[in-house]
Amino acid sequence: MAARTIAVVADFLQIIMFPFFLEGILSPLEVLPDLAVAASLTALVGWHIVFLPTFLVEQLPLADLAPTWTIAVIFATRGTRGG
Repeated sequence: MAARTIAVVADFLQIIMFPFFLEGILSPLEVLPDLAVAASLTALVGWHIVFLPTFLVEQLPLADLAPTWTIAVIFATRGTRGG
């Protein structure tokens, strides 16, 4: 549940603050929150292959308007006791 909460909050913040991250990978501020989210989700859930393409998609301009972290963590935790 903690991983899902982190993913939902991260996606929500990126949607709300999208004008600051409009440049995608050209903005150094775009990479920092995604690295923090990826690290925290990996620490909570363990490494899952779905986190890699999610991180890469998050670096594309306007792609962070989709709830990619939420989708990834739901996919990574499906079928587990906590999720």
